[in-house]
Amino acid sequence: MIFIKQSYSIIVMNCLATTERFNLTRHGKTNNSTHNIEQYCLIDEVFSCDDFMNDNYDEPLDIVEIVELPGLEQIAIVKTIWLKLLQRKCKKRYQNRKQIIEPSSTPQPPQ
Repeated sequence: MIFIKQSYSIIVMNCLATTERFNLTRHGKTNNSTHNIEQYCLIDEVFSCDDFMNDNYDEPLDIVEIVELPGLEQIAIVKTIWLKLLQRKCKKRYQNRKQIIEPSSTPQPPQ
């Protein structure tokens, strides 16, 4: 039995991107393509924080780590834990702002 060690390099850690499953018709495959490339999600488009805040995207975004395989394909490793942390932080920030706004928006009876 022969084991082949696949080398890869991490391009970007934890960025926002759209991803898509490998599609032989759309992406094609050559002799240089990575073995089992069909099993990966490829990077479609990477978005900056400004794009995210301005809603400059049409498809759902994922928090991903971009990895380049030996065949030079850039694949996505989806990081759902970071999404959970981001949601938790946004929820806390929302609750804090809500507490600040509520007392000041309630009319005080005249004394």
